[in-house]
Amino acid sequence: MNAAAEAAEKAEEYGINTANLSQIHGEIEYAKGNYGKAEEYLKECIATTSDDYRKMRAYITCAQAISAGGTVEDLDRSIDFLTKGLTDVSMEYRGYLTGLLSENYIQAYGLTEEDKYCDGAIKYSKELIDTGWASYSTYNNIIILCTNSGIQHRPDGEALSGQLQCLQAQSFPGTGNSAVEGRNGKRFFRI
Repeated sequence: MNAAAEAAEKAEEYGINTANLSQIHGEIEYAKGNYGKAEEYLKECIATTSDDYRKMRAYITCAQAISAGGTVEDLDRSIDFLTKGLTDVSMEYRGYLTGLLSENYIQAYGLTEEDKYCDGAIKYSKELIDTGWASYSTYNNIIILCTNSGIQHRPDGEALSGQLQCLQAQSFPGTGNSAVEGRNGKRFFRI
């Protein structure tokens, strides 16, 4: 870690551009667990870079720094931050932010069991499916969210759950549903 910090200082002496240095400093601070400082540097990187890849990486790490406390308030801040970021990165990198946004909603739902978080997780997971960014876990998460939240009892919920199970089977043949029962009888999923 110290070697990375020293290298960043040398780069600064040689005139490496501000966005690069902000990202490097932000990632170093994040790795050290200094999330507030990391957030500052990474937001500076986002504001000054014109490189879409660098901007996407800064958004991801900054959102992780914002949500590191694990509280609903932290997750709400991260959700707001990533939602704004969706319009700031190119389509090429939008899926990365969408995936983390979905994970933040899932984590917030796990803490609160509030429908708004379940609905947000499903919305952004469906966006991952629609844009070709979905994985097996994406489908699995939506099915489990539908089951845990009781969404299948909503007018279109059962149809949604059934459609997703069919899509999951078509997209990932030979795989079974690997959800695990929790002690409270609810199924849980991996992030």
